[in-house]
Amino acid sequence: MNHFTVVTEGETDRVLLQTLLDIPPNDDYFRVVAAGGWSSADSYARSLLLRGEDHVALVVDADSNDAKQVESRRSFLQQSLKSIPSMGKRKVLVIEPEIEALIFRDHDVVEAMVGHSLSEIDLLRSSYEPKKVLTDLIQPRSLLETYRRLLPQLHLSSLRNEPEIRELKIFLENMGQRSKMGASNRA
Repeated sequence: MNHFTVVTEGETDRVLLQTLLDIPPNDDYFRVVAAGGWSSADSYARSLLLRGEDHVALVVDADSNDAKQVESRRSFLQQSLKSIPSMGKRKVLVIEPEIEALIFRDHDVVEAMVGHSLSEIDLLRSSYEPKKVLTDLIQPRSLLETYRRLLPQLHLSSLRNEPEIRELKIFLENMGQRSKMGASNRA
């Protein structure tokens, strides 16, 4: 059975993406896994493709706002996955500057998470270091604890409609439809 796997860097990224993609934790076909850093995520995605079992989307932080550096990381990861001969489909998304930037795109969501309005300085800083700003604002709780506790309670439709999440959903839906069609043609 094929799996449709989203590989990302860390556990907080996994929880955020799984919630935004609305994938149940024990889904048989779609899963989101944390690999521990962008290099490890690349390696894990390559391993999945080598096994020939999975369609893989690799979602990592750009760790930069510089367009050349972002494109360089995207290009490197695309080439890395393309170098693996596989029947599985692959997708690479590099989110600037970090995946947590998605949360700051809806001020209502981020303010509900931190419990107050954001200052202009926090908003400016979030453009460059969203994970650090969010982590600072939710102290003493951890980011993972906050995601697990609050994200399921929040209205996330605007974040689910962000271009990166829409692109990822389309990829997963297309792979899921092809898999279902293949199974029905064999029956």
